[in-house]
Amino acid sequence: MIEFLLAVALHAAPAFTASDRFGGLVTVDVQKEPYAGKPVVLYFWHTACAPCLKHIPELVALARKHPDVSVVTIIGTIGDDDSAYLPRALADVGVDVTDLPFAVLFDEPEFKRTEHSAWKRYGVRSFGTMVLVNAEGLVLPFTYLDGQRRCSFVGIDWGRYGERVIEKVKEGEPIQIRNDTPGEYDAPCPP
Repeated sequence: MIEFLLAVALHAAPAFTASDRFGGLVTVDVQKEPYAGKPVVLYFWHTACAPCLKHIPELVALARKHPDVSVVTIIGTIGDDDSAYLPRALADVGVDVTDLPFAVLFDEPEFKRTEHSAWKRYGVRSFGTMVLVNAEGLVLPFTYLDGQRRCSFVGIDWGRYGERVIEKVKEGEPIQIRNDTPGEYDAPCPP
């Protein structure tokens, strides 16, 4: 269960460059247009991740309902041409790749990731990871019952908690996780 709590230091969201589905490079810098001054939800996933795909229609619905929140999805690629699988994978869950209300970007292939990789810049270790950025461009941490902070959360159920998460990111509030300790894939925040 996710609850919400304000009480931890925030850090600036790092910019990154990734490829769009046509092979063009896109830089995501939350301090610049079209993201500046808006909350941002970053969702890291893969087309072969069934739980990730299951939540894409829910994320689409949330993005349409909240156009004042930018959503960017970053696919962690395994090979050099994972973009070829995207239309079919989305169609399998009833989503048309040409009608997405958010950006779908492809990070550097896993075996070639550099320090500029979105996954590395955000410390992402697993598919299905969410990072929240407030309107000031600061990453909102998740705090666990034992007091540990993490700057990403793996495995959110967008259908169950998505609306509350979107409202809290609009308010710029960090989130309290009702687990005793973080999961092994939740990324630590920088000191």
